[in-house]
Amino acid sequence: MSKFLYVLIGALIVILGILMLIPAKRKAIKGYTNDLRQIDRTEDIGNRIASNSFFESAYAEIRGTVFKIKAARSEDEKTQLSFVLADQVAEYNAKARTITIGDWRSMDLPYQIDVNTLLNQ
Repeated sequence: MSKFLYVLIGALIVILGILMLIPAKRKAIKGYTNDLRQIDRTEDIGNRIASNSFFESAYAEIRGTVFKIKAARSEDEKTQLSFVLADQVAEYNAKARTITIGDWRSMDLPYQIDVNTLLNQ
């Protein structure tokens, strides 16, 4: 009978030891995943800044090209600039379609640009 009691007490000590290690293990794992989330947030912020910077500069270039088209004197120059404008707008719109709402959203920049609307303003 006493041998059974020793085995039972030993088993209880082992179980209690395991139960005491579980919270420490969870805390260590949680800290590691929090570090990964922090790295993710940092990279995400860098991506948002780079993305917003691209759209700001692309939109400024588009507005500048529209101004040049309106100021152009010859029909040939207007045609060449309109091809440049079409390329710029296509690049802007293609990149804007790949960006989700959570990635960036500058309120003063349009989501999509229409060339005809720009030229008729």
